[in-house]
Order: sequence, then C-alpha cells, then structure tokens
Amino acid sequence: MKLEYQTKLVKFFTKENCPNCPPAKEVAKELLKRGIIVQQFDIDSIDGRAEAMFYDVMGTPSTVVVDKEGNELMSWRGKTPDRQAILHAFEE
Repeated sequence: MKLEYQTKLVKFFTKENCPNCPPAKEVAKELLKRGIIVQQFDIDSIDGRAEAMFYDVMGTPSTVVVDKEGNELMSWRGKTPDRQAILHAFEE
C-alpha cells in the first residue's frame, strides 16, 4: 500500500471543552507520527471558526481530508473516524 502523504492533509476541528473531542485529538497525534500532514483547529478561535465555516463544519469533533488545493475529499462531521478510515483516503 502506497500512501500519498504530501498531496493530501487532514484538518481536525475541535473545541477545548468538547467531551467528544479527545479521541479526535488522539487520532491526530497518531497520524502525525505516520508522517501525515495534520492541521488542528479550535473552532472557538477566530481562525478556527473561519476555517470551519469554509468547510461547512457545524459541530465538533469533525475531520476533513483535503487535497493540496484545499478541495474536500472525505469528511466526518460530528464524530471521530478511526485511524484506518482516514488512512484509506491516502491510498492510491
């Protein structure tokens, strides 16, 4: 299995006091260890809220896989996907 690490990235949207967000933060850490580019956004911040609005993220946790141009390829809104589901997006 060849993974395309450099042409895609994963955006995680969380909140500080979200009771469902810790698993998403752990998945983000696991993906970083595998060399996948991960961006994390706190939707309580101005930048996080702007990015969430751009991708129509209305709740946390949410995860969006995008290509290098920022086009959405795959997403999970309001839940945390498992690591394997995200890795599937990086398979050729």
